[in-house]
Amino acid sequence: GDRVTGDHQVVVEGIGDPMAVKVCNKTYSFPDELSPCADHECSHICIPTKTSYRCACPGTGGLVLGRDGKSCVEPQQFLLIADLTEIKLVGLDSPDRHAYPIIQVNDLYSNIAALTYDPESKLVYFSDVGCQSIMRAFLNGTGLEVVYTGTGVSDGMNIDPVNRYLYWTDGERGTIERMELDGGEDSHEVLLQGLDQPRAIVVVPETNYMYWTTWGVNASVQR
Repeated sequence: GDRVTGDHQVVVEGIGDPMAVKVCNKTYSFPDELSPCADHECSHICIPTKTSYRCACPGTGGLVLGRDGKSCVEPQQFLLIADLTEIKLVGLDSPDRHAYPIIQVNDLYSNIAALTYDPESKLVYFSDVGCQSIMRAFLNGTGLEVVYTGTGVSDGMNIDPVNRYLYWTDGERGTIERMELDGGEDSHEVLLQGLDQPRAIVVVPETNYMYWTTWGVNASVQR
């Protein structure tokens, strides 16, 4: 419709219950002007603005915009966020604070709850309580695989980087379990059972202690 006169007409019919509409143009540029992105210095994506342009990074791949505002780089310090069916990365050593979805699990029942990171292998380990499994993938989203199946509700997870073990809690079964990072399902073992809804867990290799929280009748921190 015309925003000034209010005149309007039907342009599409017979499409059911339309909810949203958007006009798109793959070759967007300002009328009769050279696109601001014609001579850009972005390493990956250039987005035109009203007066200039800004650089951006791909939504996946584990890259963030560097301090120069032009180059997409791998962050050295970052925050990982579990968000239902995907894991997002936020760089902490650059001004870019966009949450990039680096790992996505395309399953109807997925519900990512706990996660941890192994700096040696550069793998992200996470629990999917919806699919009752533990999975891992690289920061760029490749190598996604299931490493253990048949879990309950695993809300806590941690890595012992020295002895190379993955630990997790299972609040549904009241257990703390572990497996070798490179040992496969055969290396799985139940360390403790009969716990009252264990949740968060931390492993301290130097003292050989592990600490965990319980959410049961008498909530506590134990070791």
